[in-house]
Amino acid sequence: MEPHASKKLKLFIGAVALLAAIGCNAQFSQHGFRLLLPNAGLYSGNHPELINWMKANGAPTSNFKFGGDLFCVTYQTRSNVIVGLAAGGIYASVNNSNLRVGYGDLIAGTPLFTKDRFQVSLLGHVTVLSYTIPGVIPPGAAVPPSNRYFMRAYAFGGGASLRAQYLLFDTSLMSVGLGVEGGITVLDPDVSWQFGYTVPTTNGRSHFVGTSVPGPQVDSIIPYLRFSLVFTGGRYKPSVHYDQYF
Repeated sequence: MEPHASKKLKLFIGAVALLAAIGCNAQFSQHGFRLLLPNAGLYSGNHPELINWMKANGAPTSNFKFGGDLFCVTYQTRSNVIVGLAAGGIYASVNNSNLRVGYGDLIAGTPLFTKDRFQVSLLGHVTVLSYTIPGVIPPGAAVPPSNRYFMRAYAFGGGASLRAQYLLFDTSLMSVGLGVEGGITVLDPDVSWQFGYTVPTTNGRSHFVGTSVPGPQVDSIIPYLRFSLVFTGGRYKPSVHYDQYF
């Protein structure tokens, strides 16, 4: 083995040993808040009718490729019930898509398996997606008296996911871990589209003025695989096993 490669290997082993030494006594807390930041990864949503409609009206887009939570916070009770709230976005492309999709997520579930620093949870999700197509006038609609016009629709649904989390290390202030989550969201693709524009109001906010218009179907199934850093507020010292309190 070359000297440089040997040195890198020793540094890697030393870093792993340091993490192990810091977290050797750490265990998952049986209750408390957890913040997942980020919680993002790969998404797969196929919406051919939406793609064809947008392209026919001069708005390029494609199927979903990636996305995730801008924030996700959960709370696990002493009776092993997990509740949470998340909000984020799903993206077809960074530079070549007129489609804007955001979502809100209510979460409820329970741990399936907890062992030392490792936990697997089953989660249910109630989800609402907001689809926005800016800068497009649908066929038959009048040109609005503002250049801030867009189409908008909401899709409602839900799904389930499996989330695995591994606690890396713990301090008196917080614990830090890694997470991976795979799941699926099922939606009603028949949405009600509105076309309109926003106008400023006297209090500085914007007011939407719109009417219902025909439009394309959206996604019916969206699978995803997300990765996260998991932060938990530290209430116990690392040398104390959490299960002593339960």
